[in-house]
Amino acid sequence: MTNLPGKNLIRVPSIILLIGSVFNLFISINGLSNADYWDAVLPIAFSWRIFYTFTLLSAVYTVFYCINGIRFCNVKEKAVFVSSLGTVAVAIAVIILVFNLTQLHFANTNIVAVLVGPLLPVLYLIGARKNVSAASAVAEEDNSDGY
Repeated sequence: MTNLPGKNLIRVPSIILLIGSVFNLFISINGLSNADYWDAVLPIAFSWRIFYTFTLLSAVYTVFYCINGIRFCNVKEKAVFVSSLGTVAVAIAVIILVFNLTQLHFANTNIVAVLVGPLLPVLYLIGARKNVSAASAVAEEDNSDGY
């Protein structure tokens, strides 16, 4: 088995995000059950039901890409797959960041979540891109050895 250079940059953020996404699953399910209350108390540009649905979907996707990141962080054949999962994860993190900074009052926004939220998927993506580069270098080396 090869030791790919981005293995730890995928594995560590995946574990942290996996723990956080389990909490997000419970929060979003609870929020969906109380969405009508939040619409009445804290009106925003769109329904809280939409917010909690998006949070639930992003938490489910986070569990999916983190589990696959942990499973395939050192498998060169899956490097492109892990990288594509990371690209989507960064896009979701940017959408959540924009929502947090525009829809909610900044004073009520958790600054740690704003900073760490996009940082961990970016670290995941950097590790995945390192693995793609290393896997393609190994593939080129294998092709040049033969003929």
